[in-house]
Amino acid sequence: MKKITLFIVAFCCSTSYSQWQSTNTPGGNFDAVYAMEFHGNRLYASKGTPGFIKSDNGGSTWENVGQTEFTTSSIGKYVSHIKSAEDILYVALFNPTYSSSMLYKSTDNGQTFVTDTIALPKTSNNEIVNIDRIYYHNNRIILDVANLGNWSKNVADSEWVRNNNTNTEYADLFGFINGKQFSWGNYHLYKSEDDGETWSQCPDAGVSSFFTTTLLYVDETINRIYVTGRSVTTQQYKMLYSDDEGNTWSELVIAPFLANNWLNMPQTVQAMFAQGDYIQLALENNNTNSEPDILISTNGGETFTPDIVGLDVVQFGTVTARNFIPKDDNLFMCLNFRQIYKKQYSSLSVSDVNSNIPVFSIAPNPVREKLYVNHSERISKSEIFNVNGQLIKHQNSTFENISWSLKGLFILKITDINGNANIQKFLAE
Repeated sequence: MKKITLFIVAFCCSTSYSQWQSTNTPGGNFDAVYAMEFHGNRLYASKGTPGFIKSDNGGSTWENVGQTEFTTSSIGKYVSHIKSAEDILYVALFNPTYSSSMLYKSTDNGQTFVTDTIALPKTSNNEIVNIDRIYYHNNRIILDVANLGNWSKNVADSEWVRNNNTNTEYADLFGFINGKQFSWGNYHLYKSEDDGETWSQCPDAGVSSFFTTTLLYVDETINRIYVTGRSVTTQQYKMLYSDDEGNTWSELVIAPFLANNWLNMPQTVQAMFAQGDYIQLALENNNTNSEPDILISTNGGETFTPDIVGLDVVQFGTVTARNFIPKDDNLFMCLNFRQIYKKQYSSLSVSDVNSNIPVFSIAPNPVREKLYVNHSERISKSEIFNVNGQLIKHQNSTFENISWSLKGLFILKITDINGNANIQKFLAE
């Protein structure tokens, strides 16, 4: 049996940090926040008490949009989705009484709105079936209509058209690369090069059989596709990425950072933002009723660290991020409750991540007998995982005389006495 010994050695370090700052949206901290979108330089948002609001200075001050074509209420209808499509602003209004929606568009930057519902499925109250998601790319807008499929059209067209492809007609996740559409349906990624008229299945090498997705995200700066989900057969939750339009896939190891959510079920990724090596992930809030669980990576997903400095501690466990939007030098994050936050985004590097994260280094790597861990804080817990996220070893404080016969790639997770965590990969030979 192979014996690995970890030696923990303290060292001092300092880091700089760009932390989250509240935009102080009007309304109470327990107000639901439904949507956030930039249209030009104007930031639009929807929140329970104030309703449909806008800011012309990046969230420093807010005012009501003042539309007359529809009304919102903290206990009634509210704007559930906002989507900018070049010169057109789309707004979906949700009616909780009938679980129905209405779709409006504005061509004058929110001054006036008209309905845009021709050929969409109607409900008994003469509204349309609930809209779950809205996508836009290259003059093409796509609606995911709850349980009924997806409709799309060119923004200049008047009539919506249903996607009747047998593999993607009920797909609800879409992404775009260089004018091509990608969607996950029937356990595979499909690609369309003709605005959804026809679809072809991607090879999906490296994807587990019967893989169902909960998130699909495309980083158009490097043409990388990300998906999260789990195999029906193995039930292992994974984050995968493809750099060749779905031909082959690799895994980003996020399992060591997935705890249990407020319902004591395994956490999942709820929202994502990526540009090159910079990645932000939003998880369901964990079961400790602390800050929303936001992760950051500045090395392309090789490692993730918590990114929560500046976020308010919450006393209930349902808070997560709805979406991220980059704008100029800032990254905006919309939580589903309380607030919209922003932080400086330009020129982010590893040293900018978080001064509260325990910084540590390991050597040698690969390791044969002794692995030295240099750390900046007092350690409360050390854990070792395999690449599938399975816990191999766990101990409060530090490891000594760890013995196991496995070889391969492992992940060391260090948690300091303040509850902050970081991970490093190492190879055991």
